[in-house]
Amino acid sequence: MSRISSLDDPRLLELTNGLCQELGIPNLDILDVRWWGRVPTDRDRTLSMPSDWCTFTKHSIIMPVQMMDKLSLDEWRPLIASSLLYERRLSRTLRARILALYGMMVILLAGPLTAAALLRMALIAGLYVIFLVPAVFLVSRLYYPQVKKIRLEADAQASDAIGKDVFLEVFKKLDAISLWDLEARKAGKNIRQPGSAGLPNIAQRISNLERMAPT
Repeated sequence: MSRISSLDDPRLLELTNGLCQELGIPNLDILDVRWWGRVPTDRDRTLSMPSDWCTFTKHSIIMPVQMMDKLSLDEWRPLIASSLLYERRLSRTLRARILALYGMMVILLAGPLTAAALLRMALIAGLYVIFLVPAVFLVSRLYYPQVKKIRLEADAQASDAIGKDVFLEVFKKLDAISLWDLEARKAGKNIRQPGSAGLPNIAQRISNLERMAPT
């Protein structure tokens, strides 16, 4: 399969690296742009990238191919800025908290489980395992609302640097385009898309910024 590219790629690289410096995000040397498209499934069509977010590998920015040529360079600026803040700053803090929770569970359970195993108390060991499963489930249930919260926080922080009106203009344009995945998330549908459980929909992103004080 041939690689998809856009005439805007060199300027998108320059924009992204400039935003890294502007937002104080170090050690991210973006060297190329990759446009990812639809991934076929046996049920419904799905998108490999949400239309309103970007993501990053070590030296690449990953863009949603369905948005190629739909936004100008200036309109990409708020979307890339928010994605940078989420992936390279805020999400790392969240992952550290979740790992700390799991670590605490392991520490709390390690002693009793070891003692039970040594004493061959299968019933007690079984009870601890029964406790562990819902505990892990609870942490997972808490995780995605927190992801959504910090994604909205990334919008807020990026809009402080770039300007709230710029963000709102782009978000409202995306809402008007009525792309399939954006409309599905607005309707609360469970779509097969990476990270969709923790993604705020476009209406929530607009509402989040409209509640902020003018910048």
